[in-house]
Amino acid sequence: MTNDKHENKQPSPAGYCLTIRVPGQSVRQVLLDKPAHHIGRGQDNDIVLPLEYVSRKHGLLEQRGGLWIYTDLESSNGTFVNGRQARQVTLGDGDVIRIGDEMGNSASLTFERRQPEAVKPSISGLT
Repeated sequence: MTNDKHENKQPSPAGYCLTIRVPGQSVRQVLLDKPAHHIGRGQDNDIVLPLEYVSRKHGLLEQRGGLWIYTDLESSNGTFVNGRQARQVTLGDGDVIRIGDEMGNSASLTFERRQPEAVKPSISGLT
């Protein structure tokens, strides 16, 4: 007998990504493949946004107990999630994190659940 309650209780960290949009730059996706990601302007961050309105250590995105939590690390310009200023927030599929300044410059990071690759049917054993 298998214990299904525990097998799918927590999604793996690799099940999510951030789609990053910055005006004038190509859209990029970052796979959330570990339990914590520092976001900021500094090169020592996991996700680097080299923009003057992004703090060196702007925020932290981490998985806790199967949930993804974004925490603003006392950044200069703050963080908005779905249009509301946020210090710390639990993210859901499709939530948009906006990092910007009062002049309207901003980067948006969309938190998204990745769809599993399509499973190709096996043809072994067919006659």
